[in-house]
Amino acid sequence: MSKPKSIVIALALVLLGGAGLAYNSAARNSLLRSRDQVADQRAQLERAYRDVDRKMQELQQQKMTLYRYLQDCDRSIRDLDHALSAQDAVYRDVR
Repeated sequence: MSKPKSIVIALALVLLGGAGLAYNSAARNSLLRSRDQVADQRAQLERAYRDVDRKMQELQQQKMTLYRYLQDCDRSIRDLDHALSAQDAVYRDVR
């Protein structure tokens, strides 16, 4: 191979190698930006998850409070029904 031809080939390899490195660098930067965006999205989703979890716990506490109130009302109704039945029985006996 002649000297000018080998210099041209060497320069072509250097230029192609540099272009390949530039492409790899651009691809890597793009992947890093994508990773950062997904990491940001994950952080937002995690915050939303914690907010929903906190709200669900609050709702569960409210649900349990309402359930206890319902039980209290049921007991009161039963007690009043028993009192009414007892009063009806006394009234029948008096007649």
